[in-house]
Amino acid sequence: SKIQVNQIIENVLEKFKFRIEKKSITIKKRCTKQIFIYADGERIIQVLANILDNAIKFTQVGGWIDISTSVEEGFGKVSVLDSGVGIPEKDQKRIFDRFYQVDKSRHGGNDKGVGLGLSIARQIVLAHGGEITVTSELGKGSCFMVKIPLVHEK
Repeated sequence: SKIQVNQIIENVLEKFKFRIEKKSITIKKRCTKQIFIYADGERIIQVLANILDNAIKFTQVGGWIDISTSVEEGFGKVSVLDSGVGIPEKDQKRIFDRFYQVDKSRHGGNDKGVGLGLSIARQIVLAHGGEITVTSELGKGSCFMVKIPLVHEK
């Protein structure tokens, strides 16, 4: 179905409101125009929730998360940039593998993940004809980018 990306982002942010406030994370949103994609809304919420979940997990108290949307060559693009701890280069290539978990020592207490999240997120994005990528610098944070084909108005 036809979904509006900004609406999905709002839904996801609502889900994490409590955790965001608890860690005093500043959310910066740069989602100017409406972007429509053909997608399974629930699935896309799952993808973005997963990315945001990681961003919150690895961003220090008082840090920030920057969410921006744009249109790029027939794709709607969502970027989630965080001021977190970053992901070592060797892990960036494998982060979307099933059951892969970045260095266990990075996980703070109750914030453990099964390592399933990002591989499922990637499968969903690929099934929609899109792509998901990550760039990251240790100590400086990470940026996850999701691209999904736009609705082509006839």
